Parts: sequence; structure tokens; C-alpha cells
Amino acid sequence: MPDHKGSLQWEGSTDDNLSPGQFLHKIENKIDERGHTTEKLKVNCLKNNIAYGSGADEWFTNLDATKKDTYDHLVVAFEKQWPLTAAPKTSKTERIQTLKEWLLKPEELGKKVDGPGGAQIWSHVKWATGLASRVRDAEDTMGFLLSDVYKALPRPVRDLVRTEPRKTYDELAAAVLTLDISNLKDAAAAYAHDEETARLAREPTSPTKALREALSSTHIQPPHISSRAPYPTVQNPFLAAGGQGNLFGAARGATLPFRGSGPGALGMGRGTNLAEGNATTSLRNRPASVRHQDLLNYALPHHPNTPEGRATYQAQVKTWHTANPSRKPDEQHPYPLTPGTPAVGSRECWDCGQKGHMQAAVVCAGAVLPEPERDWRRIAGFIARAFHTERLNASNTVNFVGVQSYTPYPTYHQQQYRGAYVEDIEDEQGNGRGLSE
Repeated sequence: MPDHKGSLQWEGSTDDNLSPGQFLHKIENKIDERGHTTEKLKVNCLKNNIAYGSGADEWFTNLDATKKDTYDHLVVAFEKQWPLTAAPKTSKTERIQTLKEWLLKPEELGKKVDGPGGAQIWSHVKWATGLASRVRDAEDTMGFLLSDVYKALPRPVRDLVRTEPRKTYDELAAAVLTLDISNLKDAAAAYAHDEETARLAREPTSPTKALREALSSTHIQPPHISSRAPYPTVQNPFLAAGGQGNLFGAARGATLPFRGSGPGALGMGRGTNLAEGNATTSLRNRPASVRHQDLLNYALPHHPNTPEGRATYQAQVKTWHTANPSRKPDEQHPYPLTPGTPAVGSRECWDCGQKGHMQAAVVCAGAVLPEPERDWRRIAGFIARAFHTERLNASNTVNFVGVQSYTPYPTYHQQQYRGAYVEDIEDEQGNGRGLSE
């Protein structure tokens, strides 16, 4: 970004970005680049690069007219006010570290902070406008650190600029600078809510949990619980291990038309037609066809990237973490998919959820999906690959051609996928390394 574009917004003694000597040096460069020859233009060049309302602006306003009638007189007064002491030279490593530490804090999203001259500006605006000078100091003309800078942004910001051009620092800063403040506040609030939900889900379980589970297995409810239950016939889904039972309160023994789906669009938890003692049994060693059938039966609604879809998705995420506080996703506990992203098994990148590249590809913006969703996409990809491999092997052992009825997982393609488990992975194929259950 050429130095002559835009105002330097120098603040004077409180400016942490430019020393007085650096400021004068840049002003003289601007005068030369613009071909200013008159004293008025030169003086105005220095004046216009001072931050309005700052200490430097107050100094210039109160300066005697005879001390700013020519550029040379103005420089003398300037150096008297701010002696040009030599500043210690920082190494390139330190300047690169300064760029990496130029962070936009999640807790400051949608809030105003101190800007140039003490003026209050939005936190994301301050970050975007201060990025260029740090990039210039780090001398990263090729954008080697651009991916690190992007990944360090809070997730709500990454989600909002995901579809915007950001192949250069200027494009990234422009995308952040033009964010709608209402959308940013909504995204920040949803993110804070999700983080709090996840934190509560990670808290140690109640010391009375084992006793309550034992009582539940004998169909006896503690008096203080049963006395509060408005519907005694409904099994409380939170009395058992995470993920067991149906979150929407199907009665014991009742069956649902789709296992794992409840009323409305959320559809969380395991179907009630499963035996109660199997909640903690590993699902991994079952036949691929059985696992694939669960992949279909337990599929959650995948919502579009609209305000309504995002709101329903947030409710899905909250419900999932509440129902599964200590469980990783699997075919009977699929994790909600980010609105607008491709379905599982569509040869999508497991880090960002987009098509067109594999995991860890150079063009990939990095891991922007929630960690449970990345795990779930790996597992679903493994199950799909194993199922199709099994069907292919079975078809090669017969001597006739028939028509096989097959119901695909919603919108996913019948392709081969890389395994989701470490021992199933081959180096030459697949979408990155898989997940161990």
C-alpha cells in the first residue's frame, strides 16, 4: 500500500505507531511524490496528516502564525515540540511478532474502543485501519502471514467475511472494515452464548449422577424429581449418560418414524427404540451397512444460510451439547452442520466445509468449522467410503445384473472417501487425516 495514500492520522506524543522522526520523513516523501512546490501546500500536507482532535492537532491550531507560515518554520517548531531522538531499531522478527499480536479480541466485538485522538470507534474498525502499518513494518509483501492473521480473527468475524475477497491484506482489512455492525453484534452474541454452553457442558458431572442413573434403571425416581415432573410417563433424557434417550420426551417404549429425530427442525438424541443399556457401547466395529443405515436414520435437518436457518442452527448446537456433554459425534449423534455448507460426504474440505480442495490445501482458509463438526464430517466420510466399498465388493461376487434399491444420504454423492480412523488411512488418497474414535 503506497505511503502517499490516505492520511497518517498522527496523534503526537500519544502515537504508538509513528515516532516524530518517522512522521516527518513520511511527510517529506508525500511532498516529493505529490510535487508540492508552494509553502502553503507543504504546510497543509503536514496539517492534513495529523489526527483531528489529537494533541498534535491542538498544538498546530495554537501555534503562532509566524511559526507555520513556511514549511521550514513549521519543521523547526515541530522539532522543538517533539525532539527527534533516535528510536531503538527493532528487528524484523519483532516486527513480524507485532503483526501477529495485532488482535481483534472477541470480548470487544460490537463495542467502541479508543481510537486516534481519543475518539471512540468500533473495535473492528480500529483493527482494520491499523493493519496496513503493521504489515508494512513486517515487510510481508507476499502475504506469507495472511493466513495466520485471518485465523487469529474471532470466529464471528471469520464467518461474516468468509465469502468476501481476502487474498491480500488490503482485501481482508476492507472486508472487516465494511462489516454491518448489527450483524456483527448478533454474531458476537451467538458466539458468546455457544461458548458459555460448551463451557457448562465441560463442567464435572454431578456427584449424585451415578445414584440417579441407578434409580432410573429400576424405574424409581427420587421424590424431589418425580414430584416436579409434570408428565410422570416421560423419561427425563438428562438422567442418563449424554446422548441417551430422546431430548423431546418420547414416552418409554414409544417409537418414532425416524430414529433420532424429534418434533420441529432440531431432531437431537438417539431413538427411543434402542435398548437402554447400549448408550456407551462402541459403534465403530459394526458392519458398514448398519453404520450407514444409522447415518441415514439419524440425519439432522441441514438449514440454509438465512437468518431463520442460522437461528435454528444455533438452537440445534445448544441442544446437542446439552444432550451430549461428554460424547463425540457419531452416526447416532450427528453434529449440526453449519448453514449453507455442503452436506457430509460431498467431498468437502473437513476444515472449512467448502468444496474444491482437500484438507490443508494452500487455498484453504483454515479450520473455521466447529471442532465437533469437523470430527463428524470425517466420521461420516469414512462410513460412506466403507459402505460403498462393501457394496462394490459384493457386486463383484455375483454373475448377474440386478437393480438394487438404495436411499442416499441427503444430497451426498456416491464416491469413495478416505477413512476417519487412523489405522484406515492411506497416504495417497482422501481428504486429510482422519479421526480416531
